[in-house]
Amino acid sequence: MLRQIRSIILYYKPLLVWSFVINFLVAVNDYNIYHAVLIKLFLIGLLWFVLKERQIRKKLRFYKIVGVSNLRLFGTIFIIDCMVTIPFFLVLKCFT
Repeated sequence: MLRQIRSIILYYKPLLVWSFVINFLVAVNDYNIYHAVLIKLFLIGLLWFVLKERQIRKKLRFYKIVGVSNLRLFGTIFIIDCMVTIPFFLVLKCFT
């Protein structure tokens, strides 16, 4: 179980920078937390759809070996991303 969580976090690390970029763009456009979470859900779905392609899917072989399904991988990434997004917007709301 711990190996699975570590592998998911390893996959999420490069996406963390993009998550903050999206948070910033959503905050600049004066949207709220709900819009940010819905946009992130849409982008995770889009990422899952793109990764269904055969060439890109080969990169996910490592996670299959560890025992992480695609649904679990992207679901956990979405939950982690929400845990980053919501405090970001709450802190931002305190200063505005």
